[in-house]
Amino acid sequence: DGRVAEKTWTALRHTHRNRLDESELLGVVRSYEHDAAAVEIDVALLQRRLQAVLGADVVTADGVYGPRTRAAVQRFLRSTRGEEAQTEVLDDAAQATLRDLHLSRLEAESLAAASSSARAAGSEEEEAASVRQQQVRVMQLALRQ
Repeated sequence: DGRVAEKTWTALRHTHRNRLDESELLGVVRSYEHDAAAVEIDVALLQRRLQAVLGADVVTADGVYGPRTRAAVQRFLRSTRGEEAQTEVLDDAAQATLRDLHLSRLEAESLAAASSSARAAGSEEEEAASVRQQQVRVMQLALRQ
């Protein structure tokens, strides 16, 4: 019948988010290829996620778990748990929350870029499209990568 059911939407969104995550990880790895021995890739990825969620000025994505990274982790824990953080390390639940928030931000940016590109092309059909139609386009772009 040509309709996309909820299960299919969920699978498409999951695939899209995984590709966004893989792309981000690859970007982090590539940006530190020249100095891989001195950089903790996991820390650099954590810092990039914290930047996306809390703001670029909160922490420097340098791969070193220093005072600014500890402060950013504590700030993130305060903002998500509403209490003073007693630790400087994210547990599994906090890491999952940070990853989800980061992927949601990347997803929104991807959708905005797809919408902006469609408007720049002057397509009346794109401007009149519903949110669901825009989501389909973002998923199609992700699947082509």
